Amino acid sequence: MKDMKKLLIVAFLPLIFCLKGYSQILSVDSASAEANIPDTVNYNANLNHSFAINITGGAPFTGTVYLIAGVDSSSGMLSIDTIGSRNVVNKQNDTIMFTINETYNNANAYRFGGNVVVIWPVAATLTTYLDTFKTNVFIQQGVGVNENQHLYNAISVYPNPSKNYININQTDQKIYVKRVRIYNFGGRLIYDEKFRSKIDVSKLLPGLYLLRLHLNDGEALNYKLLKN
Repeated sequence: MKDMKKLLIVAFLPLIFCLKGYSQILSVDSASAEANIPDTVNYNANLNHSFAINITGGAPFTGTVYLIAGVDSSSGMLSIDTIGSRNVVNKQNDTIMFTINETYNNANAYRFGGNVVVIWPVAATLTTYLDTFKTNVFIQQGVGVNENQHLYNAISVYPNPSKNYININQTDQKIYVKRVRIYNFGGRLIYDEKFRSKIDVSKLLPGLYLLRLHLNDGEALNYKLLKN
């Protein structure tokens, strides 16, 4: 989750929850949120989600409402970031709509398997319900989904399965690999180097890995890599 630095949120949240005398209450419309977040998505999927935030009670509110989200993958990664904000004028007993774009990958703290996503709104002088929206999202490997097939045709990875080395062969001079990364299926980055045509994988434990090739045009190709 992204849009603002975590440091700003860490400083901002204590202020929000310590204020007294709130005039209105913010809450996530759980029914709308649940309908917009699928329980299973492919790795690297880029999706739009809409959330309805209820603002109820008290005097009309004018100011900025922030939508915060956290991802707890239960594997040591925890991300809390602002995913959107709305400036509102004289809002009272109404709904505020947020539409956000989210990419489900390691950079945004997701891992393969189960992830817990928590979403809540905050605003200065307003109360946020602590029992906010929470859902489980399962990230599954989606190699090649929504990717240009001609890029895969221009680059070959072999042998796969592999025991000691993998070779990366490029056949199109206009398309070339700049960086090679390997992730285990817990989502942890275990190899990150500039392009080499031959990569030593002999020290990897047997199992399934994600091989990601970063290209010169900004695209990234994903491969399932089986280590024998």
